[in-house]
Amino acid sequence: MDAFKLFTLAGIPVRATLGFLLLIGYYAYSLRSGGLPAISGWLIAVTVSFLVHEFGHALVARRFRLSPEVYLHGWGGLCAHQRAKSDRDDALIIISGPLAGLALAGVIGLLQWGLFTTIRSNPFLFFFFESMWFINFWWSLVNLLPLFPLDGGQLFRLGLLRVIKPAKKAERIVHIVAIAIAAIGVLVAVLDKSLLLGILAAMLGFQNIRFLGQGSPIEMRARSELVDQLLGDAMKALAVRDPAEARRLAYQARAERNVGPDQLQRALELLAVTSVALEDWTEALDWAKAANASPAIDELRVLALVMLGRHDEARHAANEAKLGPDVRERIARRTGRSLG
Repeated sequence: MDAFKLFTLAGIPVRATLGFLLLIGYYAYSLRSGGLPAISGWLIAVTVSFLVHEFGHALVARRFRLSPEVYLHGWGGLCAHQRAKSDRDDALIIISGPLAGLALAGVIGLLQWGLFTTIRSNPFLFFFFESMWFINFWWSLVNLLPLFPLDGGQLFRLGLLRVIKPAKKAERIVHIVAIAIAAIGVLVAVLDKSLLLGILAAMLGFQNIRFLGQGSPIEMRARSELVDQLLGDAMKALAVRDPAEARRLAYQARAERNVGPDQLQRALELLAVTSVALEDWTEALDWAKAANASPAIDELRVLALVMLGRHDEARHAANEAKLGPDVRERIARRTGRSLG
């Protein structure tokens, strides 16, 4: 994608293509009858909304260390990043974009209510706030439709791939549903005389017709047998009291491609357990926080906090996890410090 860099925010580069400039020009031409307040209010609202949506994706992708980049292009925005390691990570990255837009719509709605008189008396502010709310509320909802490759379509695909076998059948359903929704979008565009909506719906429909014959452009994530083997070897190493080797194998398992959610959870649990065995309390706390909550993980997290001298946090974590008296006593015996 040929693009020029605009700026970097939170370590995430933002680039724009010539297509985005053409889109801005189209909007400006369409709104010319409303004058400068309408044109400037809408264009700023569109640009800010695209950025908020894409940074919703990008910030979560950055949390997973996937080197995200944001692009503004002729059809809106795109967050490009490395492949996530699990369906769970993919889903979190995908849903964060629409959620960021809906959250912004909520903030805008509150500001419109609180500053009603000021906004109504200023044509620019009126167009800006109206546009911001419309874009972030309605476009976010449309984006959540099961229309691949929109965010909702990608989430729909992830869900079907988990419940429908074989995977090719799930993929086929995804694209058939998308074609049907795109056809409805074209009809709505014709009735509403919306050229841009019609072009976008038709383009998405044709994309899915092509995907129906050629397959989805997004690679299916298969469960890695190597990860199972590495985790099994890590358990064996732990059983013979070699926590350093067990941790090394768990690290390797977590770094592999196509790690399933259950595999990732097992790897995180092993990393927490082996870090405790090696008395690497900072690592133990990090991995315990990353793993899904369970009685064993909750106990390790509280133990690590006590060993790091963070006693108030440990007491709060113990109360939050509702650790029983036996578990508290076990921690107290090991650390020499009562949780109260």
